Amino acid sequence: MVLTIEDVSVFCKKKGFVYPNSEIYGSFSGFFDYGPLGVELKNNIKNEFWKRFVQQREDVVGIDGAIITHPMVWKEMRNEGKFNLMFTTQVGSIGSNISYLRPETAQLIFTDYKLVQETARKKLPFGIAQIGKAFRNEISPRDFLFRSREFEQFEIEFFVHPNKVNDCPYINEVESMKVNVITGENQKNGKEHTEMTIKQIIDKKIASAWHAYWLAEYYKFFIDLGIKKENLRLREHLKNELAHYASACFDIEYKFPFGWKEIHGNADRQQFDLSQHMKFSKTSLEYFDEETKEKVVPYVASEPSQGIDRAFLAFLIEAYNDDKERGNIVLKLDPRLAPVKVGVFSLVNKLNDKAKEVFDFLRKEFNCVFDKSGSIGRRYARADEQGIPYCVTIDFDSLEDKAVTVRDRNSTKQVRVKINDLINVLSGLLSCKVKFEEVLKLVR
Repeated sequence: MVLTIEDVSVFCKKKGFVYPNSEIYGSFSGFFDYGPLGVELKNNIKNEFWKRFVQQREDVVGIDGAIITHPMVWKEMRNEGKFNLMFTTQVGSIGSNISYLRPETAQLIFTDYKLVQETARKKLPFGIAQIGKAFRNEISPRDFLFRSREFEQFEIEFFVHPNKVNDCPYINEVESMKVNVITGENQKNGKEHTEMTIKQIIDKKIASAWHAYWLAEYYKFFIDLGIKKENLRLREHLKNELAHYASACFDIEYKFPFGWKEIHGNADRQQFDLSQHMKFSKTSLEYFDEETKEKVVPYVASEPSQGIDRAFLAFLIEAYNDDKERGNIVLKLDPRLAPVKVGVFSLVNKLNDKAKEVFDFLRKEFNCVFDKSGSIGRRYARADEQGIPYCVTIDFDSLEDKAVTVRDRNSTKQVRVKINDLINVLSGLLSCKVKFEEVLKLVR
């Protein structure tokens, strides 16, 4: 049976991942609420993006800009489709000031660019990132979370010297990486995607070195966290698709049940935005290059624009497995993304007190659940459906040997672990630094 987006929507509601907004009033099209499991999964996705692309890098810093801002910020957008989809709002006394709910998070990065550059003492090349809500009054929101009116983005504007868009010191780290690419030429000729290296993309001059580098980093991010290579590809925008400010743009597409669709956009925005804000604000946003002793308008070589809700949807669909042998859904989320990390169970009710002790011990370190309802098999099935990677079961032997049984969600294999070693073992497994098979070998 082929999974449909309707199946995903029903599953998300039933298990507490995502609910229709205001359902008791008939719901409100294009808006969704994240439930107990959904908010944890979404936060874990955001944390992984932030950790990887901000905290673990020396050349990117973050901000958190306001959702409502000076209406002049959007003046440069008034000739685009985006402006027509913006929500208006009143600020101050009735009718005194009209502003807008932002349709993207990027513009706050540009208006704060100079302050960030000076206070963070950053030299080109460097990037500014933020995660936050954005709003577009979509005419026909559809496909569940894929196209909604309120969504969350993680965006980076990566600034370089305008004469150094191909001077990427990290390109050797990714240039041999193979990716599925559907070029503009292939699309015109009705061809499918082909496999290319990042170096080939640069050599064909369809992306600069910096642009290709950031595409590779995000492509690798999705694969590292569980997306299969065959379900991921890059799509080059055709010339008639390009925004007027972009010299090149690529989407990272995922193979959804409803076809190949964008989960990530990445544009070479040139110097357009800073130049426009300089024009309308009459404020210099130039950068003084100590090396050349000249002032330049920084060039945005790459703008990774990541929809968090679309990433959520892709990771969840990829993890969804209807296991006929077990007779239930197994949500094979990467442990780093899993909303609940550990389930703690007692074999029988007589052992509830001991199981609760272990639960209290573990929940200081991990997001855990304590489940004592139903048979042990039913509890394992519930944990599988929630995407819990490891379950800890306390049995009568635990009272004697001070050990518990740890069950692996994906394989259903089990291993006996001393309670005193549980935190170290689970930490290794949940961070993906240790594989379950390695734990099995160690214990044997």
